Amino acid sequence: MNNAAKTGSLNDRIIQYFPALGFIAGILIWILDACIDHFLMKNEEIFFESLTGHSPSEIWMRTLIIIITTSISFIAKSLMNKQKRTENLLREYQQQLEAKVDERTKELENIAFRDPLTHLLNRRKFSEILENQINRSERYTEPFALLICDIDYFKKINDRYGHQIGDEVLLKFSMYLINNLRNSDSCARWGGEEFIILLPQNNLKEAEITAEKLRKGLENLEIIDEINITISTGITSFSKSDNSNQMVKRADDALYIAKESGRNKVVALE
Repeated sequence: MNNAAKTGSLNDRIIQYFPALGFIAGILIWILDACIDHFLMKNEEIFFESLTGHSPSEIWMRTLIIIITTSISFIAKSLMNKQKRTENLLREYQQQLEAKVDERTKELENIAFRDPLTHLLNRRKFSEILENQINRSERYTEPFALLICDIDYFKKINDRYGHQIGDEVLLKFSMYLINNLRNSDSCARWGGEEFIILLPQNNLKEAEITAEKLRKGLENLEIIDEINITISTGITSFSKSDNSNQMVKRADDALYIAKESGRNKVVALE
């Protein structure tokens, strides 16, 4: 518990004792008045008589003081408890508001950085991640690879089954990629039926192994009812002095070779 919380807890306990403190204050005033009456006024009566009062009116006045101090304490307790409840409500409202702002911010980020159909990263966000990875690799000499996948003969699926089924194929393929890639990998819909993947800490050979696993995993997988797909993949790895455009161009060239040589293939270019 931090100091602020400890102070707040102590203040709460003190507030609960306000009525008792008010009553005690009234008693002390009574005793002080008796002391003044007995010692300063040179009253010859014994102190107990001064304490109990000389007349009913004096006793009533002292009793009234106790009632007033106790009542004021009750009122103060009520007001401070009300203030505390108000502060708690404001704090709760602020927390709810902050949670809603965070939620809305995430929604806006998803709109800005996610593909609306597949919910993968969009081209803009992936390009930003790629630039950051290039800077990191240049600084720390970290390897990484880039893959571009294309669903083979996707136009035939759209022509035969319609665009709604085509969209479902894209969505299911996106889920397939997410389920078969590492958390550290970045995957985006690059455009149409093309998808791009960044594999940190992977050299060209390791990226080929990953791409082959993805390709072979699809061969016997029914992506949706009675529809199977294959993919062609182009791969490249980071070389010193590469920029993002050069890497994407090499991966795209490798993809072109894979498609021209029969599709359902993985081609790597350094």
